[in-house]
Amino acid sequence: HHGSISKFPIYAALGVPEIWHFDGQQLTIHHLAQESYVVTETSRALPLLTSRILTDFLTRLREGGEFQTILAFDEWLQTQQQ
Repeated sequence: HHGSISKFPIYAALGVPEIWHFDGQQLTIHHLAQESYVVTETSRALPLLTSRILTDFLTRLREGGEFQTILAFDEWLQTQQQ
């Protein structure tokens, strides 16, 4: 998992604006600021998604399976669009 963090300078040089990194426990969102990344709570690409929400669904995926997680995510997404 740590190998992907060591690639952050490469992503920065390429101008990748946002990186999501999951360490097996928690997902963090990183935004490019100048020439390095800063941790932030919310995705710029998908503003409804926060690191907490993404971590919750990744945990559900591991514990409850893919189908149930997709249903739960779809239900959550529909409540956000109201």
